[in-house]
Amino acid sequence: MRIGLSLIASGAVLLATALLAAEANFYEAASVANFAAAGDRLSFWSGPNGRRVEFTAGRAAPVQLEYAGGIHGGFALRCPDGAVLDVVPAGQVLQVRDRAGKYRRTFAWRYEGPIDGRGTACTPCVPQSAAVDFVREHFMQTGAYE
Repeated sequence: MRIGLSLIASGAVLLATALLAAEANFYEAASVANFAAAGDRLSFWSGPNGRRVEFTAGRAAPVQLEYAGGIHGGFALRCPDGAVLDVVPAGQVLQVRDRAGKYRRTFAWRYEGPIDGRGTACTPCVPQSAAVDFVREHFMQTGAYE
């Protein structure tokens, strides 16, 4: 019985290690466009290993949103709680609202990098001039995100 449990534990460790490596590979090879509004953040990641959208409300941990289909002029994202956010690029911002009418924000590009010479440059970050076009190009098409 000990050998069986030991093999199961070893398999679990190997699986966890493989999952962490895959997660690191996703972010290493991807580019990101970051946006913020009233303390909330949206990060649109795209690269050779897929696409994903992360949403952070205030100081909460980020959650991954799922593609929920195209809408006129934009696309929809499903939150883990089932709520749907409609995202519409407009000029250099993203208009985001929920379908219940309780959430409406204008997300602008968010700088990630050194401030006053302190901090680390964000290598995968898309510059402000290309951020909304990056979202249009990589996320305004049908198909599930990773």
